[in-house]
Amino acid sequence: FPVTIQQAMTYENYKFLVLKNHPFLQKAYNVQNIGAAERMKARGYFDPAFGSSIEQKKFAGNEYYWMSASSLKLPTWIGATLKSGYDANRGDYLSKEMYIPSSGLWYMGVEFPLLQGLLFDERRAQLKQAKIAGQIGEAERKLIVNDLALDAFSSYWLWVEAYRKVSIAKEGVELAKKRVDRKSVV
Repeated sequence: FPVTIQQAMTYENYKFLVLKNHPFLQKAYNVQNIGAAERMKARGYFDPAFGSSIEQKKFAGNEYYWMSASSLKLPTWIGATLKSGYDANRGDYLSKEMYIPSSGLWYMGVEFPLLQGLLFDERRAQLKQAKIAGQIGEAERKLIVNDLALDAFSSYWLWVEAYRKVSIAKEGVELAKKRVDRKSVV
């Protein structure tokens, strides 16, 4: 055989190459990254939210109505939401419920759903679910890496065993040839 044991790949080199380049490892890290993305998404439910809307109706040169609403919502970890905003409405045909002072209307308050989500609301549930998904992703990554390592390293040692058997068989053949050559000389 052209390869000697000194030229064969060492276990450390093989291990390094497998753990660096195997395509299943990328799959394992993708599973872990999905869990991290889920956590980030769930934390986003606690980000401040700014909203704005404008509704208007004009027809034949008349302004029927023009309504503007802007708000800022700050969710908290206790389930309450701090809310602040500004509304401005005007128009010839504005509904009576929508009349506010001509300078607009500023408001601020706290939204707290009584007895709904008192102990555990949807935002916190999603965050907890995302954390669990992250832990599952990490566990799946470890499982994939361990399965890959087991398969690859057992294949390596099977190859080493086969190589040694072939080497021993070759040595036996060489010794047998020498014995035959000595007997034919005598």
